Amino acid sequence: MFAGGFCVGAAEEICAGGPLPAGRIAALLARLVEQSIVQRHRTDPARFRLLDTVREFGADWLRALGEEHAVRLRHRDHFRRLVRQGWTEWNTGRQVAWCERTLTEHANLRAAMDCALTDPDRRIALGMAADLGFLWRHCGSLRDAQHCLDLALATDPPPGPDRTRALWARGAVALLQGDLEVAADWAERCTDAADTQADPVAVVAAAYLTGGQLALSGRLGEAIDVLSATPRLPIRQDGFGAAQLQVRVALSFSHLLRGDHDRARRVAEEVREASVECGESWAGAFADGIVAQTDLARGAVRAAVDNARTALAGHGLLHNTVGAAMALDVLAAAVVAAGDGPRAARLLGIGERVWELTGRAQMDSPDLLATRRSHELRIRAEIGDSAYRAAYEEGFGMAYEEGLDYAAEGR
Repeated sequence: MFAGGFCVGAAEEICAGGPLPAGRIAALLARLVEQSIVQRHRTDPARFRLLDTVREFGADWLRALGEEHAVRLRHRDHFRRLVRQGWTEWNTGRQVAWCERTLTEHANLRAAMDCALTDPDRRIALGMAADLGFLWRHCGSLRDAQHCLDLALATDPPPGPDRTRALWARGAVALLQGDLEVAADWAERCTDAADTQADPVAVVAAAYLTGGQLALSGRLGEAIDVLSATPRLPIRQDGFGAAQLQVRVALSFSHLLRGDHDRARRVAEEVREASVECGESWAGAFADGIVAQTDLARGAVRAAVDNARTALAGHGLLHNTVGAAMALDVLAAAVVAAGDGPRAARLLGIGERVWELTGRAQMDSPDLLATRRSHELRIRAEIGDSAYRAAYEEGFGMAYEEGLDYAAEGR
């Protein structure tokens, strides 16, 4: 049943049944490893894996014994519970751990989601897509998030908390992909759904979609009106708690793009403080990047470099490609201001490569595109077109991890 690797706990929950109690699983696994039927994972001794030929052989036996469907449902339900816990605990100090778990179990999660989508009870797929789409969106798997959410929402499920959460996750994916017209539609649908619920935090979460879409579209005054009107409620530990922080990030971002650096910094500092209190990193890393840009605006170049690197490190922990791309753009601006034009050009090249992984560059924001263009023009003016092209291509040619490592170097 397992796509990719698995741990003992998952095997005990999914594979036990009939004459095989859960308490025997660990010892049987050890015997199968001794016989080279099951292998330990190359880099994680707590996980196991099967060769494809062994997996196919076992799958044939499951089908022949008539047990495949029951075991597949246990696999689905195990990972369904896992992602629900991830949603529940996301806005806490376990955020990075949940990101790593989501990445480690990526193949199993896809298989479990596919199984959920075949169930006649569409509520199962909807709830799982809301949780998993949220986790995938925040951990850099935007296309997978879009795919599962589109399928789960295609049947126009009835109103309820899971539908509202799924609508929010789909709109939030569209924002990071720079698909702004689509994001506006999901924002409207999520707002309507949230308004029918007795959950004021869901209403705040929906405002993030509306305000974020307006900000990225260049309608900054409208964005500030929407985002600043949201009530300051106690921050929750779940996914909508993360949305509460993202409302404040979007507000700070809107002030920044409007040129109000003092307000942008004040709100970003509030987000950083709240992020530390929650133990989360996702919103905090975006706030670090905004603070870096206000540092640049007031001429504090060294602080800008340091805060941009801090933002990049935070996004790297969560494999947040959009956040990393934004931090690279800011870092390039800070580095050229510090006098290192060739390095800045490489950073723009690295950033452009990362943007290609996400969707539309600079999330298709006219303000961000113009800012990025201004950075390029300044670097070209500093080092000349030929040197710029050479350094930019060097950065663009770096693999993702190689590029982040280069950007993280303290020079």
